[in-house]
Amino acid sequence: MTVSTASLKQALPQYLLATISAFLSKTPTLMILFGGFFVMDATNFGRFTILMLLSNLVAVITSCGGDLWLNRFTKHNSKRFKNAPTVTRAYLKTSLGIGVVVGAAVLLIQLTSLEILKTPPILLVLALIYGIQTGWLETISAIIRSSNRISLFFVLRDFATSLLLVLGLVVTDLKTVKQFFFMANGLYLMIIFGLSIFLFANHKTYLPRTRKRNIPSTTLLLHTLNLTLNNLIARLANNFDVFLLAFILPVSVVGQYRLCSAIANGFIVVQHFAYLALPWQMQQSSAYLSDQQSTREVNNRQHLLALSGLLVIATLFFVMNFMSEMLHINSKMSIYRYMLLPLAMFRYCDVLWGPQHEILITNNKIHQEILIHGVMLVSGIILFGLCSLFATNLQAAMLSLGGANLIAQILKRWALRQQKSNVPLPNTLLPCALTLVTFLYVAVFL
Repeated sequence: MTVSTASLKQALPQYLLATISAFLSKTPTLMILFGGFFVMDATNFGRFTILMLLSNLVAVITSCGGDLWLNRFTKHNSKRFKNAPTVTRAYLKTSLGIGVVVGAAVLLIQLTSLEILKTPPILLVLALIYGIQTGWLETISAIIRSSNRISLFFVLRDFATSLLLVLGLVVTDLKTVKQFFFMANGLYLMIIFGLSIFLFANHKTYLPRTRKRNIPSTTLLLHTLNLTLNNLIARLANNFDVFLLAFILPVSVVGQYRLCSAIANGFIVVQHFAYLALPWQMQQSSAYLSDQQSTREVNNRQHLLALSGLLVIATLFFVMNFMSEMLHINSKMSIYRYMLLPLAMFRYCDVLWGPQHEILITNNKIHQEILIHGVMLVSGIILFGLCSLFATNLQAAMLSLGGANLIAQILKRWALRQQKSNVPLPNTLLPCALTLVTFLYVAVFL
């Protein structure tokens, strides 16, 4: 791909806007992790990060796969009338029903005193209840978004609730995981209660009735299963290294690893937001694909992602290796020097492959995504077992993550070539070479 400097300058404002949006979207989540890091001891913080991951998986199930559930049923005229799709009632009922089922499982855990990932049953129960409420909040937010109130959706889901959690964590000086989840569940209960009153008070807009023939239940069920399975396997595949370490390492070390992993995931979030505004350019059936201007837009975003990511990696390398003494990185922080850089490099390698995930999803290739994430999950577990034979557990986790990501990206590229996609994609040589360099860095220098 070739691109001119003038073309990059023209694309820079939109790219910066996408990057700032990604930052604002995910900063509250990181703030929660950092808040826990600074107010909890290492053991409590480790349990906190593991339970937050588990609650995130429960939220995916309870919200029927996430806020995109309603996209399939949103009509073109909804923007004009600002009404949510008529299927929102079915969505809300499904989400509530799944939450009740998961709640029954939570009760079973409490009655049987089941311990998972070295975590006491009471903490599991509190975390899973938090996950259920998070899923319900996602559902309510999605219903609001489907009526074209996009700003309100992002403020509620990504910013306001997380900011309230951080304030509650810091102001009340919570020191344990149990205290945090008691506070978080109480806060979410009040938020969901208030939003429920808002929804039903404006039911004509958000929960409209229809006299038309309802969408078949089998269609809704298959749609729910597809989205839930895809998002669930994707999140497991992207965090399998954390879960594996939770079974074999002290929770204090797992918490440190998870914090580095969450920061490194910022590369993927920025990539997603960078291509969010280019849906038709990603569609292989679009007539615009032959237009040089449309392909140039994708080209420009990819080059800006690569350049800005390289700047971040170079800054991390310089700070971790040459400025640690100047910045007074103490013993509590020193381990992050060895984990953050390689994890960030592996995620940067994913960015260098181009918008492969975005192209597949935009062209409704969800089943292929599910299969690829499944292969990534299984291969990651196998690679972890093999790497642990000759490397430390932390090295094995990093190496298996990089290897699984590489396998997944190669499979995505193969799937796109089978479809003969005309969307411009980078050459595979650079990401493969950088992945190999990162492998050597982890294996030799850590």
